[in-house]
Amino acid sequence: MTIVLGFDPGLDGAMSAIDEDGSARIWDLPSVPLDGTGLIRRRISGMGLASIVQSFRGRKVYALIERVGAMGGRDKGKNNAVQIPVSLGRTMGCIEGVLESLGITVHEVEPQTWKAFYGLTSEKAGAMRLAQSLYPDA
Repeated sequence: MTIVLGFDPGLDGAMSAIDEDGSARIWDLPSVPLDGTGLIRRRISGMGLASIVQSFRGRKVYALIERVGAMGGRDKGKNNAVQIPVSLGRTMGCIEGVLESLGITVHEVEPQTWKAFYGLTSEKAGAMRLAQSLYPDA
């Protein structure tokens, strides 16, 4: 049986698993706290992610991850031009490392590509509505 894993990277990101029969499950990406008082207060838990992904052992697994780029700007009055891209890169590396260590090839997808396929804009609410309509039980 084949399963497709989809990753929305980032500390508030998620992972989905869709079976051949069209059933779907969704998880928040597991994270652990970081010491200190910096802007970034947690990181992805590689062990937590591996635990979820290992539950699919024995199945053919395809993994798709949204390709993300560096972002700058201001958030809550703090300059995040360095912290946010570093955290995002760290998250992407963790996801890729966990999947690769489990023998799963990662395919990156440009956000513009998958959103155009579904007729979506950059508005997050539209993507949420579409996901909820396609997979109401998830």
